[in-house]
Amino acid sequence: MTPKLTAEERVALSENSKILLAMWEAEDRGDQAEADRLLSALEGPAHTLMAIKNSPGGADWIRRMNLNTRLADEKYGPDWLDITREEAHVR
Repeated sequence: MTPKLTAEERVALSENSKILLAMWEAEDRGDQAEADRLLSALEGPAHTLMAIKNSPGGADWIRRMNLNTRLADEKYGPDWLDITREEAHVR
């Protein structure tokens, strides 16, 4: 359920928070295609994306959902989705 915000509260949100709110509103309407599109527009924190990657099917899910990985790419390197934990520790 989407939180109810005033117009002033909405304006004060960060861009990422506005996208998240719109995603929740799309889910509330049952528009999963729009919710998925908005999910891919979110700028996910690097540590969150790494946690998702390290879950079963995580890297494939990140790719399938076309998630924005810019922050993780900057922190872990452009190939972070393709390397194992062991390979990452050797660097």
